[in-house]
Amino acid sequence: MTQTLSYFEQIQENVAMAIKEMLYDVIIPQFEKENNIEHTLRLVGKDLDKFIEMVKNRMVMEEIIRLVTSGKPFPTNDEKDVMEIAIGESIKQEKEKLIKIPKGFYKNVKYDVDIDITGESIDTRVRQATIFAVLQAITADPTATQDPIKKRILYLTLENGGVNPNEIFDVEKKTIDGMVPGLSPISKGSGGGVSAAALGQAVPGSAPATV
Repeated sequence: MTQTLSYFEQIQENVAMAIKEMLYDVIIPQFEKENNIEHTLRLVGKDLDKFIEMVKNRMVMEEIIRLVTSGKPFPTNDEKDVMEIAIGESIKQEKEKLIKIPKGFYKNVKYDVDIDITGESIDTRVRQATIFAVLQAITADPTATQDPIKKRILYLTLENGGVNPNEIFDVEKKTIDGMVPGLSPISKGSGGGVSAAALGQAVPGSAPATV
């Protein structure tokens, strides 16, 4: 049995190496060649969500740096949460975003390829049973999503059942009201933006390129 597993693991490694070589030697060079000219990148769905998240994280970091360098204390976790919510709401959520990519943009991009071949397939019945089990656990113990240890156990349970935990827990939305005692909600203008007084001079910079 051990020899059989070792044999199949070697096959998996060989397949992974072949795919990696094909990516670096064929697919990536061809991609760079075809996209060398100036073009427009259309972001939708999860790609758009990732882009917005990167912009939000950059803006939060810039705001924290601005506060600290101006002599103010480093924000607490609750204050950072409020900041993230306010900045997130200031970024207009659209169904798609068009980004202009300059000529030769991908020429010096460094690629990091991680290939994971497990040789396993997750039964949809297992996924559904896992989701239902986690739902039952949360219903029986509402603190399960708040306690760090319990939440980690839920994450591991979902991962072992072939379910991405972020697809479930990312839908949790925080609210500004009541998060930080004595901190009033950040006002928004008619256009849905966040007031400059609340966020200082944080301006989104260029987001890292993701291929």
